[in-house]
Amino acid sequence: MGWKDDLQDASFRGVQFECTSTNESGSKSLAVKQPPYSNKASVEDMGNNPLKISIDAVFSGENYKIEMDALWAALVATGSGELIHPIHGVMQVYAESYQIGHVAEEVDACKISIEFIQAEDKERPLFIPIAVPVSIPLYSIPDSPVSALQSVLKKLQQFNPNKFFSFVNKIRDGISAARQFLGTVKGAIENVLSPDWIVGLIDDATRLATFDTNISAISKWRDVFKRIQRFEKLFQNDDDTPKVMQQTWRAVQVYDQFGHQVLLHQDGIKMTGNVEIVGGLKVSENIESEGEVSDKTGSMQQMRVTYNIHLHGSSPPAAPPME
Repeated sequence: MGWKDDLQDASFRGVQFECTSTNESGSKSLAVKQPPYSNKASVEDMGNNPLKISIDAVFSGENYKIEMDALWAALVATGSGELIHPIHGVMQVYAESYQIGHVAEEVDACKISIEFIQAEDKERPLFIPIAVPVSIPLYSIPDSPVSALQSVLKKLQQFNPNKFFSFVNKIRDGISAARQFLGTVKGAIENVLSPDWIVGLIDDATRLATFDTNISAISKWRDVFKRIQRFEKLFQNDDDTPKVMQQTWRAVQVYDQFGHQVLLHQDGIKMTGNVEIVGGLKVSENIESEGEVSDKTGSMQQMRVTYNIHLHGSSPPAAPPME
């Protein structure tokens, strides 16, 4: 803050004047007690002397004489008067001395040098009693700022429409942000005060108290093991197992839609249909056949016929013949 903002118009007893310079000087009221032929003194501080204020007032122009006479009359008046100091503001002072000077080079102008002494301030009430209404209508409280805002916006719209729209948009954004914030606060309060979390806690505690400790996967594996054990007993020579079941589980039959069958059972293998073996065949026991047995030369029956009729010179045929 400086002169641009705080500087005031100087006046004395209501008479305004231009001020070119001001000076304040102060001193202490000291009581000095010093014995003769001694370099030591007893000094007692009796307080501050009245402040002395020096001001140079200037009047110029065609009406300077009228203004000078008005200030001159204020200076010669009896008693203290109110001085509006350009820097310090309102002060109660006495006019101690003054000098009015004219210079030939300065036409229609004069300078008055004034010496003031600060007087004792008059008592002023700290609180000024004013009449206040007994009650204030509630509807008038929001109306006052709203009316002021409408007046400002109307003036702004007339002088600068661009700033008006920008200002209105900022107000709208602020209102929107305030509503969003209030919604967030409202939601947080509802979450805290709502009994839903208590209900959920009670439900969780109830489910924990009635929790089923049986694990379904373990029971399923136990059932699988029991099924395997029952299946294994079917292949064991157990007297308790029925013979029909043993024979049923100990025989495997494979067949197709053409009537060919392969039966695997405890007595051996039974095949129904033509069998072709690609590769060698080694048999450790007898081969029994209800039909003919042939190789690449012929059948065994042809070999017997040929053997029965063959002769060796005059010898008789083979007897008995091979059948």
